[in-house]
Amino acid sequence: SKYIYSRLHNILGDLYWQAGYLQQAINSHELSEIISSKALECSEELENKNIMINLKKLKAVSFFNRGLCNLDLW
Repeated sequence: SKYIYSRLHNILGDLYWQAGYLQQAINSHELSEIISSKALECSEELENKNIMINLKKLKAVSFFNRGLCNLDLW
């Protein structure tokens, strides 16, 4: 599902961040946010309220993690 795909990119971004590959981490978190946003627009994923809530959380976490990576780049 799109939720799992988005979550995997979020985890990959965290791994890149911890390894010191900040640009790849930012790209992974950005892709995670894009996927979760598209999934929220899709009516098929919204049938389950838990998935909708998790997608919203994942979108916020991806945005927050991108900010942390940008702070490290500074």
